[in-house]
Amino acid sequence: MESGAAPSWGDDAAGKERALWVHISRLRSALEPHRAERGESSVLITRDHGYLIRSDPESVDARRFEAAVSEARVRLADEPDAASEILRAALDLWRGSPLQDFAFDDFASAEIARLEELRLQAVEMRIDADLRRGLSRELVVELETLVYQHPFREGPVVQLMHALYRAGRQAEALRAFQRFRRGLGEELGIEPSPELCRLEEQILLHDPRIIPSSVARRAEPAPTLVNPFKGLHAFREADAEDFFGRDRLVAEVISRVSSNASLVALVGPSGSGKSSVVRAGVVPALRKGAVAGSEQWLFASMVPGAHPFAELEAALLRSTIDAPDSLAAQLEDDALGILRAVLRVLPDDM
Repeated sequence: MESGAAPSWGDDAAGKERALWVHISRLRSALEPHRAERGESSVLITRDHGYLIRSDPESVDARRFEAAVSEARVRLADEPDAASEILRAALDLWRGSPLQDFAFDDFASAEIARLEELRLQAVEMRIDADLRRGLSRELVVELETLVYQHPFREGPVVQLMHALYRAGRQAEALRAFQRFRRGLGEELGIEPSPELCRLEEQILLHDPRIIPSSVARRAEPAPTLVNPFKGLHAFREADAEDFFGRDRLVAEVISRVSSNASLVALVGPSGSGKSSVVRAGVVPALRKGAVAGSEQWLFASMVPGAHPFAELEAALLRSTIDAPDSLAAQLEDDALGILRAVLRVLPDDM
């Protein structure tokens, strides 16, 4: 920085001026340790009535940090590994708080706030990159600390819910949402954003869309051998090629469906294989046209559970590519709500 006028030293001007020169000399030595003694300085330059600091942006940690964050932001979506590495190196540049010696001076307050916010964004971006890399349980403790330090900031809550859910801790993910919602209501009198509420619903319904395919591929490497034995677990539609032993029952169900029956129910004790017959036997056969025109049918699969309308909405939305954003209004309307919801997802030509 450059002063505009010579300072007034009072009666002891000569002694104070010499002291200033000593400090300037020491500062130059610190800024340019390899400069020859009494050589011309290229950083702390003498000007009339003052001094000027001239620096390369690459030599200022704050500028290097900002440049690194900008680069990581560009590379985050396609190169999460590189973005995480860049952000870790950028955050390592920090030593304490920015402009700490001027924390209570008005001229520095705006810049301090800007740099602190950018630092927090960088931390959140690095965690986002790590989530994209497939990390989950490794991030939980850090995210819980971040949520505690910033109780009204939504970003860390979203990331914590994702990390907990992907680590197999669904109940804790839902409790994190409820704590955040309660805190917002009690302290600010507001509700979480629609996006965060939607994430809660997706976690409740185990929506596969909240685990990106890239993460799923990393977390679940393709097995080299297929074991058709499922034990007490039901076969799914993807297991149709390995499903066997129920051909007669599948054929009987298909026959009942083709007879235009209003309702076909498969009844039996728990664990007898009803779900497997439907998911891995009947549905794949209907998709292949076992009944005239059935290859064009839409299929909605659901388990009612504690939230039957939410499960039904999710099942209907999954059944078609051109689904609306929501069916809640139709389902909660009246006795014909389910019919209206179904009609909304059916193509016009069906």
